[in-house]
Amino acid sequence: MDETSRAEAHRLAACEQLLDVAAAVAGEEDVSEILDGVFVRLRDLVPFDRMEFATVEEGGLALVTRWVRTTYEARKIEPGFVHRRDAERGPFPIETAPYIERDIGRYARDKPEGHPARLLAAEGIVSAISCPLTVRGERVGFLFFGSTEVRAFDEVHLWVVQRLAVVLAGAIRMSRLSEELAEQNRELEELSKFRTTYLATISHELRTPLTAVVGLAVTLRDARDALEPDEVAELVGLIATQAMDAAAIVEDLLVVARAEAGQLVVSEEEVDLAAEAQTAVESVGGGIPVRGEARPACGDPTRVRQILRNLLTNARRYGGPEVWIELGESADGVTVTVCDNGPGIPEEERELVFAPFRSGSAAQAERGSVGLGLWVSRQLATLMGGTLEYAYVDGISRFTLTLPAV
Repeated sequence: MDETSRAEAHRLAACEQLLDVAAAVAGEEDVSEILDGVFVRLRDLVPFDRMEFATVEEGGLALVTRWVRTTYEARKIEPGFVHRRDAERGPFPIETAPYIERDIGRYARDKPEGHPARLLAAEGIVSAISCPLTVRGERVGFLFFGSTEVRAFDEVHLWVVQRLAVVLAGAIRMSRLSEELAEQNRELEELSKFRTTYLATISHELRTPLTAVVGLAVTLRDARDALEPDEVAELVGLIATQAMDAAAIVEDLLVVARAEAGQLVVSEEEVDLAAEAQTAVESVGGGIPVRGEARPACGDPTRVRQILRNLLTNARRYGGPEVWIELGESADGVTVTVCDNGPGIPEEERELVFAPFRSGSAAQAERGSVGLGLWVSRQLATLMGGTLEYAYVDGISRFTLTLPAV
């Protein structure tokens, strides 16, 4: 039998074994399990001592080792190793055909310290096969086989690896799609749980002021003749306060709905921040001093009041015993700051409180806040061309609304 016939016979035998390898790993769902199966079963076909799977990331400029298995202990390249390509050379090409590197040591001589070739040579790898993994033109990664023997690989081994790569790329892609689908299902499940909790929280927050309004109104209706004028005035005041609390929650919900629909708009008028601050103070029951002065700002008076009401409500609910407002100016415009002497928001949560459906720390969340106020307030500030920021300085929490000056 001549050399060509022997090679063809070898390939036919390899095809049968490849089918066995493909069938064995086809049922696996995890990428590591797929690769482990290949490592165990393929060594009868390809004489390798090292197998590695790496993904191409960072726009094709980084090769990240995801899985490695060897027949020896001492390894220089482990999962998580990153090999970056010079941006001037461009991304790793997905069109590169599988190839054999017959002398890793010689190839590594002119490579810089830390280059994969030098690390492989340090592991004792002498020859190697490199094979790209692609599915429908989509780059999956690269598969590497290394041997501690000189000229361990020939064209038949290359042929086997090339065909294995087609099967393996598809299996890895399906595994990733399965993982992505499982993650999406988890997110949907969390969203469903959140929706239930959120609706319950909104119902609770609305029920509290509405129950008070109903109870006070019934008392006023049934016992009005027995009440003194000052008692009637007190009940009416309490009804008004609770009704405004419910209205504020509804208004925040409407802002969210309009924002999601792309229909949230604000007017552009001259705003007297001192007057709007005083109105906001009265809407939450009064008793909060307003300090300083400020030039007229450019914005929407109704939205400014909504922001300040949210900030004042949060300060009274979560802040310290002292709450006040400071008017002033900065390099960016006119400022109005709601201050309190409470313990402040933990540093790691200072941006989270501006996310929708968050209410700061766990202790605050347990109080049942919907967690929309600060997110809504920042959205409104941005629409008016301003900002809303939080700072904790010298034991004082400061929520500062900055608007353009007229």
